[in-house]
Amino acid sequence: MSERKDPTSLASDSGRYYTLQAGVILGGLVSMPITTRLLSQYEYGVMSLTFALVGLGTVVGQLGFGNATTRFYAQHEVGGPAALRKFCEAMLTGALMSSLLLTALAGIAVAYVAGWSPGNSQVLLALAGIIIVTRVLHTVLFAVYRSRHAVGAFAAARLGCQWGVIILGTVLLLRRPSAAAVLVATVAVEAAVGWMCVVNLRRAGILRRLRWSWPIIREAHVYGWPLAFVGAAAIATAYADRMLIERYLGLDAVARYAVPYDLTAQLAQALFLPVQTAVLPTVFRWWATGREPEVRRALSTLATNLFALAIPVGALFIALNREIVTMLASAKYRDSAALTIYLLPGVFLNELSFLFAVGLRLSRETRAAALISIAGAFFNIAVNLVCLPRFGLPAAAAATSATYLVVTMAMYRWSRPVLQLHIRIALLAKSTAATLLMLLLVVGAGPVAATLPLDVAVRGTLGAVIAGGTLLASDRELRRMLAQTFATQVAS
Repeated sequence: MSERKDPTSLASDSGRYYTLQAGVILGGLVSMPITTRLLSQYEYGVMSLTFALVGLGTVVGQLGFGNATTRFYAQHEVGGPAALRKFCEAMLTGALMSSLLLTALAGIAVAYVAGWSPGNSQVLLALAGIIIVTRVLHTVLFAVYRSRHAVGAFAAARLGCQWGVIILGTVLLLRRPSAAAVLVATVAVEAAVGWMCVVNLRRAGILRRLRWSWPIIREAHVYGWPLAFVGAAAIATAYADRMLIERYLGLDAVARYAVPYDLTAQLAQALFLPVQTAVLPTVFRWWATGREPEVRRALSTLATNLFALAIPVGALFIALNREIVTMLASAKYRDSAALTIYLLPGVFLNELSFLFAVGLRLSRETRAAALISIAGAFFNIAVNLVCLPRFGLPAAAAATSATYLVVTMAMYRWSRPVLQLHIRIALLAKSTAATLLMLLLVVGAGPVAATLPLDVAVRGTLGAVIAGGTLLASDRELRRMLAQTFATQVAS
């Protein structure tokens, strides 16, 4: 059974994952300066392309088994410990088999059909293949932790992967600065963490052995394989432009594009990923127990609040982006900060898209989600093919945001019959007004400290206090909700 009963508040449950995300953010702040400074622009570009392939291979290789674990865990939990154990063992077995098969096929396609060959391609592809298999298994293991609301175990696994790679990767990079060193560290650390997760779940009685159960795997496959294409399309949208940039402009241009994109993505994940991590298992549990009206009210409130948060944070990040890029990635990437204004709207919207697509998952219309995502990926590639050679990196950034906007709108159009969101426009208007006041004071003040890190910290904190304080002072409903969330957290 779950380690914790149904949460009484989505906001309270999300708050548990923000503590985890603080460690993830810190890891990102530590890792980027290390890799950008120890690696040449060429090697950083190679690393970026390789992890793009890893990301694509992971979402395709899992064939949706991780998503299916989250979606159906609560239903099998009702059947008792034996039924739940059978379900989890079948999910892990299916994920392992699909990852091994599709990773082998993808390796052949990339190496011999696409002719991908930056750096030491055979070593890179072998290491990438191992990482893909490991991460596919992680999707199931982490989904079990999320569904059990085992936040501590989930956090330990996530942070263990990230910080283990940072520490071991730094040691290897100091000995030999290359993309391969980062991949070796990733293989060693993520394999060790995966094994410890299996041992932990065996002790909890959730896993004992690999098990084949065709009815369970078939149900997961029917629901999950379209989501694998959704994930693949999302990776293609996020990284296909890097492949095209490499072809048209070279690997140095990939690095200049990747730095602002990755920083923006890390900010978006810091803001919204904890919410998604907490919300989806809870929503599926509530929906399975007939609490549909609560789901609709809670998600509408959540969407409104997240948009109200995104407006000032995004504006402050754009205003200070040149300083942030220089501080974290070094002065050689300073000019690439200009791309952020094109990237940020789309990257933020992409991280929020789970709110607009959850209706498709609740109704199991995952094929529609796959078709929309694939169409979006082709749209992104087409725009880049036309505009990238003529307009350069800004065209790739603008194409990314345009694609995410179109895909999110289409997802919500298909989801509305199941789950229609009601956004509180008044709160968004107040958030916009607070943002304008913040920019007037923070940007107008100019640099306020002698050193760059201190200046960014002071102005960023000042901006957050101004925007947050103004918004709270102007909205009674937001104050009431935060007070209730705080009281729930203290009581738990």
